[in-house]
Amino acid sequence: MFTIPGRIPITIYPVFWILAGLIGWMNAQTLTGTGIWIVVIVVSVLIHEFGHALTAVAFGQNASIDLVALGGVTHRKGEKKLKLWQEFMIVLNGPLAGFSLFLVAYYAHQKISVMPLSPTIKSAVYITAYANLFWTILNLVPVHPLDGGQLLRIVMEAMFGFRGIKIALFLSIILATLMGILFFMLNSILAGSIFLLLAFESYRAWQSSRMLSAHDQDENYQLKLQKALEELKLGHREEAKQQLIDIRSTVQEGIVRAAATVTLAKIVSDEQQLQEAYDLLKPYQKQLGEEDLKLFHHLTYGLQHWQEAAQVGVQVYQEDPSYKIALENALSYVHLNNTKAAVGWLQRAIEDGLPNLHLVLEQEAFAPIRDKFKE
Repeated sequence: MFTIPGRIPITIYPVFWILAGLIGWMNAQTLTGTGIWIVVIVVSVLIHEFGHALTAVAFGQNASIDLVALGGVTHRKGEKKLKLWQEFMIVLNGPLAGFSLFLVAYYAHQKISVMPLSPTIKSAVYITAYANLFWTILNLVPVHPLDGGQLLRIVMEAMFGFRGIKIALFLSIILATLMGILFFMLNSILAGSIFLLLAFESYRAWQSSRMLSAHDQDENYQLKLQKALEELKLGHREEAKQQLIDIRSTVQEGIVRAAATVTLAKIVSDEQQLQEAYDLLKPYQKQLGEEDLKLFHHLTYGLQHWQEAAQVGVQVYQEDPSYKIALENALSYVHLNNTKAAVGWLQRAIEDGLPNLHLVLEQEAFAPIRDKFKE
């Protein structure tokens, strides 16, 4: 990986070169042809991404470009939230830049085709025209996360408000699935596979969007949450706690509320208010990440909700297969009078490095399986 500094920094990752080389070899199957394809891909992707990045800069944002596995990504950020028409222009100008390159290359190819120039030059110009026309058309298909999908999202948001984002993603799932099936029927396996992958990505984004609310796009609430997290990092727990409570009293749904709730649960858990922390996390159990799920498991265990502790413990162990989790699972099943499962989990804890087994078995809690296990 290396970075080209500047007003718009460019970072190129090794996997980009690998994929560009593979595409070049698949199309040319010669070293010279592969080299031409690599140059064309680099130039084409950069021009496309500069279409996005320069427009973002014109609207007062900072931008940077990454060349990654499947092409380029333009990162941008700014102090002010852009209007939807500005977002639309930033997205649209990427494909327009690529299409402009196609027009230039096509015109140049028409002119030089009758000139006594090197076949390498003629080939490079032709490939540039062909590749940019193909990619521009493909990229404007209204499927997430292609530019066409982003344009659809912006239009739908303008028409239906926040609900339009979810509608756009749902339409993206349907369209990507249908196109994937169509390409498979046409025996175009690669294109079919790509669109089915895009359908899956659209589905994941749609699932995530179901938690979103209008408050999540409100910068005021985002800043309040950020301020609370900064207070917590500085050790100002009471100030952070009160700010999180204020956010929850105002924001009734969405990711901002979920983030505030999980952070608040961590604070009250540290204060040994286990029931309160449990009540905060319970509604978000299915959305919890690995670390937060560990906290929820700790709470169910501490509150002696043995059935729930056992169920959540299995999930946590899959993410973090440690002897501590296995031991807690064993104890949960002991209290559920499930001897077979308890012994199994205790054996798993031993395999994962449980020290001092004899001390564990001497605990009163393990009395119901002590003799059984020693057998």
